[in-house]
Amino acid sequence: MAKAWEREYPRDRFNEEHYNLLVRRAGALSSGDFILLGGWKDRAGTDKQWRFNVASVAYPAWIDASRELPDIRVEQLSVERFLREWADHRYPDTSSRSGDGKKRFGLSRATTLLHFMSAGAFPIYDSRVRRAVKRLCNEGAPDNVDWYRKSYIPIFHDLLTACSASARHLDKALFGYGYRP
Repeated sequence: MAKAWEREYPRDRFNEEHYNLLVRRAGALSSGDFILLGGWKDRAGTDKQWRFNVASVAYPAWIDASRELPDIRVEQLSVERFLREWADHRYPDTSSRSGDGKKRFGLSRATTLLHFMSAGAFPIYDSRVRRAVKRLCNEGAPDNVDWYRKSYIPIFHDLLTACSASARHLDKALFGYGYRP
C-alpha cells in the first residue's frame, strides 16, 4: 500500500534534498537548519515567499525556532509539553484576521519540528495525514496533541508493520492518500 500511494507525493512541491539533509543531521539541527526546515514545510521556494508578513508562511515563528531550539535534544524534552507549546506558539502576522495580529504555529508545524529534531522518530501529522487516517480508519483524526500521541502514533506504527514500509515511505503515502482534489 505505502509504495503505491507514495507515488502521489508531490515531489515537485517538496524538495526531497532538503528533507534528506535535515534527517541526516540526526536531530542535531543548527539555527540555519530550522530556517531551511521552515521553508520546506511551508513550501516557500523563493525569497519572495519566504519572508515576514506572507500569509501562507510562519516565517517569524521559524525564526523563533531557529533561535530557541538548536542544541536541544528530544530526549531532554517532554514531548507532550513541547508539542503543546509549539502548536500554541503565536507569532506576529499583519495578514492575520484575529484581533491581536497574531497567528498560531499549529500542530502540523510542531510535529514537523519534532520529526526533524528526533531524526524522524516521530511522524509528521498534518491535514493530509489526518484526512488519510480518517479514510483508512473510518473515524475522525482530530487536530490535537492528545490524539496525535495516543492514537496517531500507534496507528502509524501499526501501518508500518502491516505495509512493511519505511517510515518515510509511509509518511509520503499518507500525504498522497490524504490529497483532496
